[in-house]
Amino acid sequence: MKKKYKVLSVVLFLMAFLILNLNVNWNTVSAVSVKIKTATRVGYVAIMANLWDGSLATTTNQFPGGSQLLGGVDDYNNNQLPTAAGTYSGSWTQCASSNSYCGTATSSSAWKDNSTGLIWSKALSSSGGLTDLAITTKTWYVANNCVEDGSSWPYTCTKKTTAKTGCEALSGWYMPTQKQLMSAYIDGAWGKLEGVNRFYWSATTQSNNVSSAWGVNLSSGYVYNGYAKTNSNYVRCVRVF
Repeated sequence: MKKKYKVLSVVLFLMAFLILNLNVNWNTVSAVSVKIKTATRVGYVAIMANLWDGSLATTTNQFPGGSQLLGGVDDYNNNQLPTAAGTYSGSWTQCASSNSYCGTATSSSAWKDNSTGLIWSKALSSSGGLTDLAITTKTWYVANNCVEDGSSWPYTCTKKTTAKTGCEALSGWYMPTQKQLMSAYIDGAWGKLEGVNRFYWSATTQSNNVSSAWGVNLSSGYVYNGYAKTNSNYVRCVRVF
């Protein structure tokens, strides 16, 4: 029993020694705790507020975007021009003879998305050229310059080397990927690459169903992966110069 008391006394002595020598000011610790909690709460409120109005982006380039300032109005606008007030649009350059059609020297070029550097073509026409008049829909295989007998298992795309079709039939152009089309929509393609409700083929195959590919509606931003490659959609091509 005496041994237990002795051990307890030693423990109590050591605790008292540590408290006295560390000179802990519990009021200070409490004040620091309150400041940390307050700062955390203020930071949280600021971040959440910025996610709505985009104000922080103008000062520190964090959390760009926001509500009515940058993209709070959808781009669909019932397919009417001009676009609705408050819609977001990045920087675009219209391709014209005055700028050598964005440096491509071909009037097939329509607009350059300055955010990505991609130059977007006019739509694919029924004749196979690029125009915003008399446009037509094509199967994914035709649009992507694939041999059409790939439209059965295993649904592979064997590229044509002669009598090319779609974007690859046009010098310097290729089919956009799903994410390139999505980027164009995000950057405000509506009213530039769009104006009516159309789905455009991407070159991107659906990863868990290779008989289908992705399509993007440049008017509404809707992205769909269930289009059979034998279906027909509209086509716009891209290039980088």
